[in-house]
Amino acid sequence: MGDDDPWDELLVERGFHDVETATFDVERDWATDQIVDYVFSLSFASPEQFGADAEAFECDLRDRLDEGCDGGGSFEQSATITVHSGRA
Repeated sequence: MGDDDPWDELLVERGFHDVETATFDVERDWATDQIVDYVFSLSFASPEQFGADAEAFECDLRDRLDEGCDGGGSFEQSATITVHSGRA
């Protein structure tokens, strides 16, 4: 079990056995529309949170994304996903 990550230990403490940890490296390309949709899907950044400023926020977000995409129109995300599993 990992010394720097307590999740596997918590599963054991809660009665799970055969606890395993798997790690996956993933890469994903995000288009501007996907990023905007994702941001607005977050509870703290939903359009309702911005009220009358939602459209202005979206325009500003799109402008900033356009500045950072190097003309390719997409962003590459590299991430590591860790999954902890066990049997009850």
